[in-house]
Amino acid sequence: MRHLSSVRARLAAVLVCGALLTACGSGSSGSGGDAAAASSPAPEESGPGAYTAKDEICALLDLGQLRDSMGQASGAGKNSTAALGGGPSTSCLTVLSNADNRSGGSVNVKAVWWRDVASARDLYRMSRTDTAPRDARDGKVDDVPKVGEQAHRWVGSGSADKVVYLNLVTRRSNLELVITAIADSATPVTAEQQAKVFDGMARLAEATFTRLRS
Repeated sequence: MRHLSSVRARLAAVLVCGALLTACGSGSSGSGGDAAAASSPAPEESGPGAYTAKDEICALLDLGQLRDSMGQASGAGKNSTAALGGGPSTSCLTVLSNADNRSGGSVNVKAVWWRDVASARDLYRMSRTDTAPRDARDGKVDDVPKVGEQAHRWVGSGSADKVVYLNLVTRRSNLELVITAIADSATPVTAEQQAKVFDGMARLAEATFTRLRS
């Protein structure tokens, strides 16, 4: 499958992109039950935060939230960890493919547990005002309501008609999620398709906040 092999060729770029975003500040069922059933906790203004680091997150991700827009996981996700100055991070990179073998892509979810809520809030602000605008196509970054306590998204400047880089950064308490999806298709990826992927990424983020808190 041409698209699956081309996606694998881009996986290293996704990992590098996620690392840069974090440094600069920043499968299962598709029911979405975890996100819908749990009420969002009240925002925290200070303190160490509600989340503690985990060395493995692949088994906790509800990638079914991307099934309609990007397909199902093609094999197990690749888990990796890193030690950052402000806190540890764990990533899960998964290749996705549709049954038609003509579209799919990959998704990388990076969880960063900052040392406290204030640090997480400050570093999120840096991503929103500096890192994301520099990476975004035409400098366009959109805030996303009702995802975490703060969230923004953008289309990467390296995107082309048939390969589109979609990014979402969101924070709740001391936990920041950096989600990068590569939509890879035999035909141009439309604005409607991009919006559908972004919606799935938002649902994935909310479910991940819930699952990493337990």
